Amino acid sequence: MASQSDLFGASLPPVAAHSDPATSHEGALLLHLSGRRGKQMQAILDRLLAGEATNVELCELAINYRARISDLRASGYRIECTRQRVNGLSTYVLRGTP
Repeated sequence: MASQSDLFGASLPPVAAHSDPATSHEGALLLHLSGRRGKQMQAILDRLLAGEATNVELCELAINYRARISDLRASGYRIECTRQRVNGLSTYVLRGTP
């Protein structure tokens, strides 16, 4: 099996690294400029407007759904989360809009 560097040439460093604030901010900026953040937020908001949603459902809309939930909360949406310790599911419910 061919390695990634064989397929794509020299490997590139990751866009963002948690240990490096500069690249982390750069990754966030690229996400914002691409429009994906807004589309992901809208998809999650639409799902919550339809009723409660589990973390599994939201992860299908956005891998980093918790960050998008945080963005929605910062925008004034009141979203509650209930965690079930037995099965690891979290349920999110939209309780208020700005």
